[in-house]
Amino acid sequence: MKRYLIATLVLTFMTIGLSAQEGPGQGPGPEGKREKIKALKVAYITEQLKLTPEEAQRFWPVYNEFEDKRQKLEMEIIGPKEKRPDIALMSDEEVDKFIQKHFDLEEQMIDLKEEYYMRFKEVLPVKKVFRLMEAERDFKRILLERLQEGQRPPYDPE
Repeated sequence: MKRYLIATLVLTFMTIGLSAQEGPGQGPGPEGKREKIKALKVAYITEQLKLTPEEAQRFWPVYNEFEDKRQKLEMEIIGPKEKRPDIALMSDEEVDKFIQKHFDLEEQMIDLKEEYYMRFKEVLPVKKVFRLMEAERDFKRILLERLQEGQRPPYDPE
């Protein structure tokens, strides 16, 4: 069983393109922390889903594609802090349009999740797809708890 877990982790790290060389996103700083959290999330999800090496090989490319699209859409919904409008300076019409745009983006997020739910079912049993949703939620909850407590991120082997 350990051999399968090790093989899965190796495949996973190859899939997300981590390299041994120090480069952008791998050193200290916000990008390096994001990459480390991403790697911890991959390990956590792999363990929670109990992916076989074959499942991992088919699953991770689809999941990484989903994550990229989801993150881009989340950035559109949230927007960078420096570009967020000051509601106090906007007219009621502008605020209404802003809110409507937010609703449209939320609908796009639901559509994206539904699309990838179907794609995940093509590469994993439906029970593992459900476990994926739980694992993502649990990882986020654990991460937030640890960050609030000033601890290391969850599932950190160091």
